[in-house]
Amino acid sequence: MSSINISKEALNKHKTKIANLFLLFAINYKIDLKASIQFLLTEGLVGECMNEGKYNGNYFITDKGVEKLNQIIFDSTANIPDNSILEKLAEDMQNLYPKGKKNGTNLYWRGSKKEIVIKLQGFYKRYGDQFNTNQILEATKFYIESFNGNYQYMQLLKYFIWKIKGVDEVVSELASYIENNGSENINNEWTTNLK
Repeated sequence: MSSINISKEALNKHKTKIANLFLLFAINYKIDLKASIQFLLTEGLVGECMNEGKYNGNYFITDKGVEKLNQIIFDSTANIPDNSILEKLAEDMQNLYPKGKKNGTNLYWRGSKKEIVIKLQGFYKRYGDQFNTNQILEATKFYIESFNGNYQYMQLLKYFIWKIKGVDEVVSELASYIENNGSENINNEWTTNLK
């Protein structure tokens, strides 16, 4: 099967939900749905939803399933750099961030290299190759320096790259910093005055 792009606009235009579209694909390609579901269960990619100890007819995707889904999507996207490039970029970004955990949380500023690589894959999927490595590192450095050492309100690295806000809305401070490079003088000294 060749590469297929599906847009929200096309789905809306044809009054079709993404779930129904995938079901049409499965039926069109004569997929044995029962065998496919059993395979996903056996591989640990999905689980059965239970209600009071009984299977209620629904399934949920496991963390392993989410990872597999994301990797297939990212590996199918042409404008995502090779993993070795992303691993190096992830390390360089992590080295700019403070070490240890964010105060008052159990979350590490830098995260793991694996999760940062996945975030970078998602970043490139959304923004293509319009931003280069130097721009990304400079924006990261500028973002961190804008807090003048008071990191209380600074985002974790993984959320700086991008995070989900609301339903289907993705925000990226990284993209904002790159796109607004030189157009503003950000000064977060106000954070030191908050009690």
